[in-house]
Amino acid sequence: KKKKKHRSHLPTGNRFAFVPERMQRLFAPRLASLARHVRALHQDPCAPPAHHAFALTRRKVLTLQGPHSVAFLQNLVTCDVPPLVAAPADPEAEAIEVEPRLLYGHLLTGAGRVLADVFLYGSPAQPDLLYLDVDATLTEPVLRHLKKYKLRQKVVIAENDTLLPHCFINTTPKAAAAVVAGGLDPRHVVLPGGQLQRVLLSSSALSSEVTAAATAATAGVDSFLSQEEYDRLRLQLGLPEGPVDLPSEEALPLEANLDLLNGVSWTKGCYLGQELTARTHFKGVVRKRIVPLKPVQREGQSVQQLRDGIAQLQPGLDIYPLEALDNIKARVIGKTRTCIDGELLGLVRLSGTDPVLIQLADGSYLSAEKVIPQWMADKIE
Repeated sequence: KKKKKHRSHLPTGNRFAFVPERMQRLFAPRLASLARHVRALHQDPCAPPAHHAFALTRRKVLTLQGPHSVAFLQNLVTCDVPPLVAAPADPEAEAIEVEPRLLYGHLLTGAGRVLADVFLYGSPAQPDLLYLDVDATLTEPVLRHLKKYKLRQKVVIAENDTLLPHCFINTTPKAAAAVVAGGLDPRHVVLPGGQLQRVLLSSSALSSEVTAAATAATAGVDSFLSQEEYDRLRLQLGLPEGPVDLPSEEALPLEANLDLLNGVSWTKGCYLGQELTARTHFKGVVRKRIVPLKPVQREGQSVQQLRDGIAQLQPGLDIYPLEALDNIKARVIGKTRTCIDGELLGLVRLSGTDPVLIQLADGSYLSAEKVIPQWMADKIE
């Protein structure tokens, strides 16, 4: 009998040589993305860690300034605002420079629906000044919402075009000379190579006229990556952001994992939209949540059909249980959200069959598995 040749499971050439060629062609964009993140996040432990920043070009900054700014926002957002600017409890620490702080939360409508997801920046050094990081397409609706409830309160609300939101990896706000405010991402999602940090950079220190290398050096990082690269990373982590993932005045905050991402306080008292959010939480029933979905090849489906299905992915597609293949009366159990080259999020029931079926525009179905991130699995068990 001929002995079978031993095949190494770790080829020395192409790192993806063990993947069949036709599968390499199908998943080329995802493999390339994975390789980039492996290089960025899994550095040689003997080498100095790389410092990367994502330019969040789809976000805008609003400034709230005045003696009533904290109390004003406390009545409108889901998170607890006063600790953002609270003085240190230790009197001896008052002379020490206090680091900026950061919160995550939602602005809700009176019916308890999400108006916008927001990041709040502040510091005890300037307790009357707050920065609100919102999606650029929601700037006008958020401004109208804030001014509607401002009444006679002493707070000035305005757009701030001089500050640019960025996300950092493997570095701190102190490492960037251009940082105006920022801190650890309050959602507390830990990466293999470190933690995410969100900061506001001064546009005057990051002039578009200088080279990319000089700009990165000014900010204290090795390189700037694009908004699309950031979106790919957050899709893999299962982090919803913006009106595509959280349709304005439609999405429910707990279905968007607000409670799992440290974005809501259950002890702060009343705020706009609290009734539905608190009732859902204390009843303990959240049937749907936003999770990453991974397209998979269904039995009897060709690779080309899978490739064509991935190309048709878009936000807002209906998601059905697996039984929909044999039952035309099967009910919709979710909707797709942001999709980028096969990476996607979906609002879907956590219980039930897996994989699920995504109904494409041409009426065909694409199978997808629910991928529960570790940070979510630890909190919903």
